[in-house]
Amino acid sequence: MEVMQNISGQSLQPFFDQWLRIAGHPDLTVKWSYDTKTRVVDVMVKQKEGNLYAFPLEITVDGQPQLINVTNSVTMLHIAAGKKHR
Repeated sequence: MEVMQNISGQSLQPFFDQWLRIAGHPDLTVKWSYDTKTRVVDVMVKQKEGNLYAFPLEITVDGQPQLINVTNSVTMLHIAAGKKHR
């Protein structure tokens, strides 16, 4: 782990603690809604377990990847949907 930390220049302790040393995995509820007037997609990611994980979650809106940095029990993202939906 020390070699990887030296090369990356960042602490990898949280990653190893979260994914290798603690049993379990993220248990998520993901909900979304689309506002036709503002053309905005609202995404809510809720972690259902007590042990919170921090991780990137990629979704696609209008064919474009969007990254949600999940760090709390509830994470919200508002995305402008660039194309008109018919």
